[in-house]
Amino acid sequence: MTPRGGGTGLSGGAVPLKGGIISFEKMNKILDIDEINQYIVLEPGVITGDINKILFNKKLFYPPDPASLDSCTIGGNVATNAGGPKAFKYGVTSSYLLQLECVFPGGRIELIGKRTKKWNTGFNLLKLLCGSEGLLGVFTKIVLRIIPLPEKEILILMGFEEIKKLFSFVEKILRNKLFPSIIEFMEKETVSLVREKIENFLPSESSLLFVGFDGNEKEVEYQMEKFYDLIEKEKIDRVFAGTDRKTIERIWEVRKKLFYETEKMGFRVHSEDAGIELKRAEEFISEIKKLFKIYNKTPYIFGHLGDGNIHVNLSYKRGEEDIVKEISGKIWDITLRYEGTITAEHGVGILKKEGFKKEVSPFIYQIHRKIKKIFDPHEILNPGKVF
Repeated sequence: MTPRGGGTGLSGGAVPLKGGIISFEKMNKILDIDEINQYIVLEPGVITGDINKILFNKKLFYPPDPASLDSCTIGGNVATNAGGPKAFKYGVTSSYLLQLECVFPGGRIELIGKRTKKWNTGFNLLKLLCGSEGLLGVFTKIVLRIIPLPEKEILILMGFEEIKKLFSFVEKILRNKLFPSIIEFMEKETVSLVREKIENFLPSESSLLFVGFDGNEKEVEYQMEKFYDLIEKEKIDRVFAGTDRKTIERIWEVRKKLFYETEKMGFRVHSEDAGIELKRAEEFISEIKKLFKIYNKTPYIFGHLGDGNIHVNLSYKRGEEDIVKEISGKIWDITLRYEGTITAEHGVGILKKEGFKKEVSPFIYQIHRKIKKIFDPHEILNPGKVF
């Protein structure tokens, strides 16, 4: 089974090792939008970006917005528990999942979860299935919670000569009890990959911070007043604000095209997606840079700084796969030394199987294997993945 997940699917979870592929491309209908109970019912092949296009006219909103939202499917988002830039404020796919129609190995069809706001009957199998990487069941109908569309949205792009000052500023945002919807960053070397897109807004030799606010008019005005006071106090002069939908989308193009710009240069791209406590992120990045220097490589570092999800992209040529594997293993070791997780959003797939064993205890690892066996005793779904 191969759902189109969210993010980049770089853990090798998207293509089966053997057997066939189940395509949900033609199961792509939005079946119902309930404006009173605030949920939407979809088939798994619906493109994620199309959901908010439909909801916009009803002044409703589905917050998870992975970078690949124009091509990934909602079924894949559920299979990978996809997030996105707004996860800091709004959470990830599992935060909005109410019910699944699930086909289990052997053909049994069950409804998991309820369309009610709350339910507490038995174990939360819905949370277990969300993010299960196609190992436990196939989703044929998905019910998601939706919320009112924010009245106003602002996205601020900021440039910092020193990454240390960027991290310090983010800490001050949080200490001042500001609550952005978005806190994203791109390190200076990473910005160089999209230099032409940056020059429309800010000098391209900066590390970049994206900070977004949304909500009702008064809420956003209050947050922005405090935010600009902080900018003035910290003497930050590289600032560009997008206050309309078109400009916000142009700013986001900088972030969305990053992976593809690297590929266009003729490189393959391997991506790690560590999850680190924000207070330890700067030190973590410093160690990653030292590691890459040993291999004479450049780490392209960016990510969802608000929730500590740091992406480390490594560009490489054919024939360098062994070096990539070695570097990945050492990134996992650094991540675990900082009490982080080796995969904050991409999942285990094939590439992080050994890292999974490093991160969890043998007891917890065996529980995962037993769960797989209960749901899929004959290894029908994604055989060879994760374990």
